[in-house]
Amino acid sequence: MKMNQSEIHPCPSCGHTYQGDHDFCPHCTVPISHQSKTQPMGQIYSEGFMIREATKNPRKLIVLLGMWCLHLPGLLIGGWITLSSLFHLFTDSNFWGPGMTFTDVVLVTVALMMLGGLALFSFVSIYRTTKNYYRLQAEKANPQSHHEKTND
Repeated sequence: MKMNQSEIHPCPSCGHTYQGDHDFCPHCTVPISHQSKTQPMGQIYSEGFMIREATKNPRKLIVLLGMWCLHLPGLLIGGWITLSSLFHLFTDSNFWGPGMTFTDVVLVTVALMMLGGLALFSFVSIYRTTKNYYRLQAEKANPQSHHEKTND
């Protein structure tokens, strides 16, 4: 069912109004139509919104645990391979053998940067989600102190 271009609709997430038929809210980018989740690029944007929202506002313990399950393998595997490779790089004199070409050095460097980036991204996601979960729990337990902090 297509919406009329002249109709004004409120976003279910942020409340801002938009006109016409959009797949995503123009203000907060939340998916607002069924089609936003079925198109290939729309599905990517919807999943990105879901992960951003889970990182910023993890209201339930299951969301926190899910983010840990999603990112912990990347942290452990990426971190372990990067650190063990760097250890061998600086301690093993045969690591940079005479047969290594410039291309091999570039490939090793790029692989280490990618795995290190994966580990860093996973760590930051876990840290932010955990920090925001405990912040939200503290605000829920003591809403008065949060209100005083925001007014200062």
